[in-house]
Amino acid sequence: MKIGSTDKLLIGIVIGVIVLIAVAFVVVLMQPKPTYKSDDTVEGAMHNYLFALTQDDWARAYTYLGSRLRGRPITQEDFKNQIQNRGYNFGREDTSTWQVGGTRAVGNHTSVTVTRTVFYSNSLFGSSQSQQSHDFTWRQEQGAWKIVSADSYWFWMECWEQAKGCN
Repeated sequence: MKIGSTDKLLIGIVIGVIVLIAVAFVVVLMQPKPTYKSDDTVEGAMHNYLFALTQDDWARAYTYLGSRLRGRPITQEDFKNQIQNRGYNFGREDTSTWQVGGTRAVGNHTSVTVTRTVFYSNSLFGSSQSQQSHDFTWRQEQGAWKIVSADSYWFWMECWEQAKGCN
């Protein structure tokens, strides 16, 4: 059986596609796993707080709440329950990503802007996304960065910023 030039071209295209698919899989599998960063900077602490929430690392996430946060959940268990009951508001669904943006110092506080992108898929060819920006205010407490307020990010948890808390 003799292979013609058209067959050789088709075989070459198929092999090329298979190689491209294999390379794509290797690139995806070689991506480093997300990890915690150093808490030395406010950006690192912000990343770690959000990452801890996505990992269900309640103990670590809870440590980032400042003692001056008026309605701070009293226990880590309260914190966990309040977030689990309002998971969407905390960007815990698989279809959202967070991007830690710029910082600005205001007196003894530092503000960090975070952008949350939520992806929606309606059909095979129908998808969209929405973005929301949130400003977190951080302060140094005993040498560690702590959240003291979080504007609209805690919209449904506004009680965290009220003296009486979320009773």
